[in-house]
Amino acid sequence: MSLREAKIRAQEGLERAASNADRSTPDWSVTAFAACVRAIRKMPPMFTFEQLRLAAGDIEQPPDLRAWGIIAKRLVETEYIQRTGRYAPTASSNCAPKMLYQRLTR
Repeated sequence: MSLREAKIRAQEGLERAASNADRSTPDWSVTAFAACVRAIRKMPPMFTFEQLRLAAGDIEQPPDLRAWGIIAKRLVETEYIQRTGRYAPTASSNCAPKMLYQRLTR
């Protein structure tokens, strides 16, 4: 498989997980995105997406936590946050290192 094909498959997977979450809880992805946008203002200078997800408040969890991936991608694409190139361990991934983000001024 080429890198191009892998990127296409990754995007398809993100979209499937988000669609499944939206079927389970109508407008889940819209609600989750809006909650994250509000929570960004309260985040420290660098944070993991897991920390942002938890700071977003009491949002019903999707059937598959991978649905949060499309929310992270949209926040980067819309320039609410950016990747720092640094990593930190996260509890949800058994302490595996995950990307650190920083908020952007909007």
